[in-house]
Amino acid sequence: MKIALFVDSFPKLSETFILSQIDGLLARGHEVAIFPGAASGEPLSHPVVERRKLLQKTHFPIQRAGGLRARAVRLLRIAGLRLSRP
Repeated sequence: MKIALFVDSFPKLSETFILSQIDGLLARGHEVAIFPGAASGEPLSHPVVERRKLLQKTHFPIQRAGGLRARAVRLLRIAGLRLSRP
C-alpha cells in the first residue's frame, strides 16, 4: 500500500511517535512518502531516519512565493503525482 504522510516539519528528533509509525509501516512492507511543510533544520536526527533512508522518501516543498493556501494546493498536486506512479 502507498501511504503519504503530511507533517509540519521533518525530521524532528522530538517527534519519535511519527518516526515509530513510519518505521512500523515500512516494516509491514508499505511504501511511504513524506511531505513536510519545511525541513526541521535540526542538526541531529533519530537513528531510524538514517537506517530507513527516510530523507530519500521525503519530498520537501519548493520554496516559492505564495500564501498557505497556494502552498497546500501545490503540495497536494505533487503528492498526487508521486503516488500515482507505479
